[in-house]
Amino acid sequence: MPRIIDSEVRLICSTSEINLYKYIKAANIFVTTKLATLGLADEVLAEIEAWVTAHLICIAGKTNLKPTSGRGLHSTYYGKTAIMLDYSGTLESAGKKSASFVVYKPTMEAGDSPDEI
Repeated sequence: MPRIIDSEVRLICSTSEINLYKYIKAANIFVTTKLATLGLADEVLAEIEAWVTAHLICIAGKTNLKPTSGRGLHSTYYGKTAIMLDYSGTLESAGKKSASFVVYKPTMEAGDSPDEI
């Protein structure tokens, strides 16, 4: 169930879109999935949800602001604000791919010279 209503989104995002429910619902699913179990206060989750909703409206081209360069939430002012509000750091890394690698050090056996490895 969404934590916000459309009037809260309209306070931060100017849009001519009449029905914001589809954006609010999508933002709610995203925020609930990514952040709900991390111990953030309900008030903070609601505020992040409002800014993520505004981000979704912006990337749909339904605001007077246009997305900037960047990926994911980094592509709009609204998304960057949502990231800033998330003190768990989860949204900062959302959408980023992680990689790991292992470096194996060659071993020398008796009689080997360093040039042979």
